[in-house]
Amino acid sequence: NREMNMSGHSGASVTEPIRYPSVITIDNHRACNARCRMCPTQNIPLALGLMSDAVFDALVTQLADFAEKIKFAQFGVHGEPLLDKNLEARIAKVVGIGISRVWVATNGAAMTQRRAERFIAANTEAIIFSVDGITKETYEKIRIGLEYERVVNNVLNFIRLRDLRGGRTRVVLRFISQG
Repeated sequence: NREMNMSGHSGASVTEPIRYPSVITIDNHRACNARCRMCPTQNIPLALGLMSDAVFDALVTQLADFAEKIKFAQFGVHGEPLLDKNLEARIAKVVGIGISRVWVATNGAAMTQRRAERFIAANTEAIIFSVDGITKETYEKIRIGLEYERVVNNVLNFIRLRDLRGGRTRVVLRFISQG
């Protein structure tokens, strides 16, 4: 553990540990299967596509150096993380270096039974389903390109499967006020 000296107001030397990030957000896929009305992703001039295995592995190697200081890691920022077909294996790698609290923020449209089983097996701590509408009409006005019934069924199927398998993955429904 490296330290740095800082000078206080009285001129005395104070030793303080160098700080590390406590939360890591991983933008593993910069593309989306929706065009949500509140999301800036489609308007941000960023390179689209999947994070390469080489970049992801380099990130995991760097995180391993201070994994014990990380409170949690979350996948999903400017795209739909489930478009990454290897996401569950990537979660297992992050858990494998000692970051046990891994979350995924998703719109839920790509959550199949097979994917749900893999998320549960990877010890994903939480899946955050961004829903943003209680009715079909509201949902489909906000989450343009997605089908309300499909996403609701995907969420319910995930919960059933998690409970059947005795999984520990928490399910969070996220709603952003669209007032």
